[in-house]
Amino acid sequence: APLVFAFSAPQGAWQRAWVTSSDEPASAFLLPTYSVEEMWRAVAALRARQALPSADAGELIRIEQGTKSVEFTGEPMCLRLASGCAVVEPLQAHRIRASLASLTFSRFDSILRVTDETSVLTVAVAGETLVVGGDCPGAPGELVAVSSRGVGCVRAARVKDVAELVAASLDRVAQDAFFVDPAQVNRVEIAPAGTAPLVLARTRVGWTRKLGDGPAIPVADEPVWRWLGELGAVRATRVQVAKPIEARATVRVYDARGTQVVDLYVRGATTWLRRRGEPVVLEVPEAARRFFRADER
Repeated sequence: APLVFAFSAPQGAWQRAWVTSSDEPASAFLLPTYSVEEMWRAVAALRARQALPSADAGELIRIEQGTKSVEFTGEPMCLRLASGCAVVEPLQAHRIRASLASLTFSRFDSILRVTDETSVLTVAVAGETLVVGGDCPGAPGELVAVSSRGVGCVRAARVKDVAELVAASLDRVAQDAFFVDPAQVNRVEIAPAGTAPLVLARTRVGWTRKLGDGPAIPVADEPVWRWLGELGAVRATRVQVAKPIEARATVRVYDARGTQVVDLYVRGATTWLRRRGEPVVLEVPEAARRFFRADER
């Protein structure tokens, strides 16, 4: 059973307080007020400062600022959009979780409040919600924060870091067109629209190349490894929400993790790639089109 202490109000000229404990309810002890205050400070120091629970892998994270909001979920983390979920850059996922973890109470004050008028940010993680808004009295650079874990003040700079996730959410999306570890790849299919597909297959003795219904022909390993490394280096210069458009070609990469499917879209001089199943397209340099040609290898 927990040990419970009860304190009286300070009494007498010496301002001492009576203290009783649950293990000896029939006894009372007279303590100096400063001892009682030190005890309260010691208890307060043990109180958890985290304003929210940890954003563990897969937990839903929702951040609202005014009329705008953003959601991250899944593992690997992805940005939830109206038409699907876009994979987040691993480093960005780490930064998102670190930003949320930095929301800590600098002090507690149960009389503070956040109203609809003063609210500037709402963050929900794993079913718990934190509402932030209004300057913290007597604490420059801090804002009032309310969650199920307490009421108090958090640093405004940390709140700003989290709010920026709403303003530039697409900047968090993974820029790599392919998630390729050449050592793990065992097969690649290049299928331009309207032409025979090219298949690169890894065997016990090396790589083979097969065009359409033709025979599988052994090829030198080094050019294939180099090509796979270059494929994995294709990165977006810009990310935007996908629009319906017919794919010009498709590349499928098979490895120990499964199959990656990436489609090529071309509109005028602009080249877009789309990781199949994600609601965004990646604008890439025109040179990336060569990876989608059946005569490339």
